[in-house]
Amino acid sequence: MRMYIIRMRLYLVDSIINRVKLYILLCFATLLLCIPGTAQASNLPDLQISSWTLPKSARGYGSPVSILFEVENTGKTASSGVFVDFYYSDKASSSKKIFMARQFVNSLKAGAKSGTQKVTVVLPAEILFGQRYIHYHIDPLQQLAEVDKKNNTGYKPFQVTGKPNLQVLFLGVTPKTQLQGGKITVAFRAYNAGYSRVDSKFQTRFYFSDDPIITTSDTYLQKEIETLNMNAQHVIFGTFSTTVPTKAPPGTRYIGSFIDVNKSITETDETDNTQVTPLTVLKNVPKPDLVAAAISLKTKIGKAGDKVAVTITVKSQGTLKAPPYILAVYFSTDPFITVKDVSLGTASFPGLLISGSYTGTHNVTLPKSMKGGKGYLGFFVDPDNKISELDEKNNTIATEFTVLIDKDGDGVTNDKDCDDNDKTVYPGAKEICDGKDNDCDKDVDEGCPCQKGQTRTCYTGVPKSTEGVGPCRQGVQGCVKGNWGPCLGEVIPQSEICDGKDNDCDGKTDENLFRECYSGTPGTAGKGPCRKGFQECKNAAWNACQGEIVPAKEICDGKDNNCDGKVDESLTRLCYSGPPNTDGTGVCAQGNQPCTAGKWGSCQGEILPTAEQCDGKDNDCNGQVDENLSRTCYSGNANTQSVGTCTDGKQTCSSGKWGTCVGEITPKSEVCDGKDNDCDGKIDNQKGKQDAITRPCVSKCAKGIETCTNTKWQGCTASTQCEPKPEPLPEPKPEPLPEPQPEPQPEPQKEKEPEPTLEEATPEPTPEPTDITSDAGQGEPSSGELTVQESTAGESITESNDLDPFEFRVTGGCGCTSQNPSSELSFALLFLLGLLFFQKLSHHRENKGGDA
Repeated sequence: MRMYIIRMRLYLVDSIINRVKLYILLCFATLLLCIPGTAQASNLPDLQISSWTLPKSARGYGSPVSILFEVENTGKTASSGVFVDFYYSDKASSSKKIFMARQFVNSLKAGAKSGTQKVTVVLPAEILFGQRYIHYHIDPLQQLAEVDKKNNTGYKPFQVTGKPNLQVLFLGVTPKTQLQGGKITVAFRAYNAGYSRVDSKFQTRFYFSDDPIITTSDTYLQKEIETLNMNAQHVIFGTFSTTVPTKAPPGTRYIGSFIDVNKSITETDETDNTQVTPLTVLKNVPKPDLVAAAISLKTKIGKAGDKVAVTITVKSQGTLKAPPYILAVYFSTDPFITVKDVSLGTASFPGLLISGSYTGTHNVTLPKSMKGGKGYLGFFVDPDNKISELDEKNNTIATEFTVLIDKDGDGVTNDKDCDDNDKTVYPGAKEICDGKDNDCDKDVDEGCPCQKGQTRTCYTGVPKSTEGVGPCRQGVQGCVKGNWGPCLGEVIPQSEICDGKDNDCDGKTDENLFRECYSGTPGTAGKGPCRKGFQECKNAAWNACQGEIVPAKEICDGKDNNCDGKVDESLTRLCYSGPPNTDGTGVCAQGNQPCTAGKWGSCQGEILPTAEQCDGKDNDCNGQVDENLSRTCYSGNANTQSVGTCTDGKQTCSSGKWGTCVGEITPKSEVCDGKDNDCDGKIDNQKGKQDAITRPCVSKCAKGIETCTNTKWQGCTASTQCEPKPEPLPEPKPEPLPEPQPEPQPEPQKEKEPEPTLEEATPEPTPEPTDITSDAGQGEPSSGELTVQESTAGESITESNDLDPFEFRVTGGCGCTSQNPSSELSFALLFLLGLLFFQKLSHHRENKGGDA
């Protein structure tokens, strides 16, 4: 009953699910019918990227990144060609994209692919370190109608490995020398030398330091510049004014900058964030300071020789009263007044109090010899630098001024003369047909043979009859300085050249044209046998060079074959006079033959085959070294060689050295054998004598000497008759030695069974047994040995060849034997597992029957 209820519930659930599926399909079909143009849209092309790849990482700004991609038309109609754009973005979202490249993809048929396209983009300066993104956009101009525009875009991540690197490229200070408490101007140039941008603000601070190592412990100049962001390899300029610390020690000190002073930016290199520039600090000793404060002129134009009124203002802004001073007025071609400019006069003035000033007007005379033109009129306070001042660079000032002169001496100054460098040109002068506007009326050469801009035809060729023949033709003359100029563009007769033209305009082409020719090395013609040839012009081209002799390869013939002025110079050739096939084998080598007086000389330096020597070399050049080399040898005295028994031995060459002398017999001591053993030419004789050799002999009664005769010892001289011997004195008897005591014997022990040896029993190899413990004791046999160990109770562990190699028997004192308990234990465990399994199976059947 219970199972029936469950089955009914499942049937109802399945029925409801099928009804819902049918309802959804009906709604979807109705929706498609209600959307106008759906059928038409399905007939459009549909472009999308089917695959694309790019590197997993790039360094950053300026790095080229190659992108491989393939466009597929998954629509039902062909598509026109479209662009594919590629962008960089910090994020996966398409906002704030930076355009990098555009690639055109040709039209695609329905279902077709473009094949692999390649575009290389260059990463922009706005790039950030870390994981960033490259986006693509198919048809960014929206020129193609498609089934789905949402699949025209996509992106992929890649890793930017280059970090920012902030530096101060330049730091300058003006002036380079300043008093304690004095004002200075600092200029700096900050730079991001890294390969990614800085995306958060950072601070640059400026310090005063006693040494060129800038730290935040130096004197802060109370100047901090905050930068919000900075693109890769971007530069920022800036200047500011500050003062030298009043207690700064005099001497060479430093103005320093510290970019990213708070270390808020992660950089490639954190050790290059400082920059310094030297500053000479002077002790603030009270000094005067005269300043050229102002200058004004009544007129800005003056003629050489005229007087000019100059109003000057001098101020005293030092810390000490200014003494009497001299003031000099100058005319300069530039606004920087120096004592090298044209002096217009000097004047002496009394001293000035601190913060005092002087203003006055003075007349100066412009020298008649001075050059005219635009320039500057100014004055110089204390031009001789006789007064020591706080600042020596504020003593000059200037204003624009033009000097009028009559440089060419025609009576008209340069402000009216249209050319003050030419005395023939001035207002009212007479025109003289020289191409100049002599009277300054802006007309040139009026009343002359020709006027500017006029032209006429001309021909200067000789004879006149050549005009119009061949290439010769008329030219054109223009009016130059009121007269007719040269005839331009005309073609007159020229020397005939080989070009198929009538160059000399005589009605003939390339007539009787010959020329020398030489194709040899320049400078060799006329040397040795070499000489030039000639060419003739035929059909507007020079034919082959005929009759020339050019350098050849030098040969040994007593001639200068290569035409270098030398005969048979440095000529040699390889030579070899040895047997065939020996050249280059073993020690044999070619030599050289020099050419002398046009003939080859003797072969020098060659190495020919020689008899093989024991030196580790192939002397006979047969490809073998020291082969079959042996010699007789004898190490005895030369006088004994081949005398008596003495004979030569034999030495064999091995590895370039003679071996030991084998088989030789050298002199030995003479023995009674009928041979000349000492090799002195005599047999069985004493050394150095004719007498036969002798030796000692003894009889029962005496000693004597016997002689070698006929290879036998004979004639012993010892007497055979013994004389009676005197009674010998009794010898003292030695005291008896104590008898040796027997060593103590160990107590008899219980006999052990003999240990088996490999000869007695060779069991099969067995794994190392585990310890076996009996009631009476335990044993630990070592691996690989057959031993019998006694236990404390007299029990032993033995191994028998009749037993299983993994089975041991424990023999107890009572004579009983038991098997290894491990097998019984394993059987017991299997039996218990079987009981548990059948019990579980029985329980499962009972539960199943209850459910039924």
